[in-house]
Amino acid sequence: MKIYCLDPCKEDILINDACAACIGYFDGFHLGHRQLVNETVKYAKEHGLQSAVITFDPDPWVVLRGLENVVHIMSISQRQQIAKELGIDCWYQITFSKELAGYEPDVFIKKVIEPLGVKHLVCGFDFTYGAFGKGKANDLLSYTTFTTQIISPITYLDEKISSTRIENYIRNGEMDIVEEILGKPFTMESMVVHGHRIGHTIGFPTINLDVENVYVLPKNGVYAGFMNYQGKKYIAMINVGKNPTFHKQHKMSVEAHILDFDEMIYDEIIQLEFKYFIRDEISFSSKEELMDQITNDISTIRNKLKTN
Repeated sequence: MKIYCLDPCKEDILINDACAACIGYFDGFHLGHRQLVNETVKYAKEHGLQSAVITFDPDPWVVLRGLENVVHIMSISQRQQIAKELGIDCWYQITFSKELAGYEPDVFIKKVIEPLGVKHLVCGFDFTYGAFGKGKANDLLSYTTFTTQIISPITYLDEKISSTRIENYIRNGEMDIVEEILGKPFTMESMVVHGHRIGHTIGFPTINLDVENVYVLPKNGVYAGFMNYQGKKYIAMINVGKNPTFHKQHKMSVEAHILDFDEMIYDEIIQLEFKYFIRDEISFSSKEELMDQITNDISTIRNKLKTN
């Protein structure tokens, strides 16, 4: 998949390859987003076009509302990987700025959509574009340089799937529901960093990720999951919280004890998949009590993952 980072406010865009494209922010690439991608790839193959994703960075809400430390369901690299797996040929990443946000709808089409060689545009029913969101999905049907396909809402339990809804499920620790809506487990990708090494002192060493202010964090507690590292998958006991027993801290941490694994992987990139919530985070009165609970947690996690 070819990746293009483009800023139409600083230079003219000119892509020679005609394409079918879907457009949106795509945080999470949930089932609704995947429907857009699948329709795009299908149309592109049927009409001999390149398939493309048109998306934006930074997050439009960061620019429009002046927000900081905005968290997401997936990193951009994760979204790109999923798009590639779904058959997308080109990833067009448009720099979002206040100037771009101020484009009138017709100007947005003229300076962003048409220069990308778009012949068929796929969008959600609630897609808006142009200054103050004045351009609506149905307005795209009036343009003659490309055709438009508007996708109806995709629902789960009779309610529209949205990134906000998924974020709420993550914060509630409902990882099985999150996996159903995303089409894959909620996954954090990060470099392994140094922690306080408390796990080493009690016989359960952990890897630590620096993901605060990057991902939506699940509620505090212990989770069953997997670590993906160098093409292999290992069972993981994942803890999200503040380490209340020995080293209570203000900053949230994500750490994992990897079962049947004893390599030192500091500064390596790994992925943690969250499968099931096991229990809330607890402050224990002694090291021995904590060790007993961890032993029980590991047994629970092995059985849970084996059963499911």
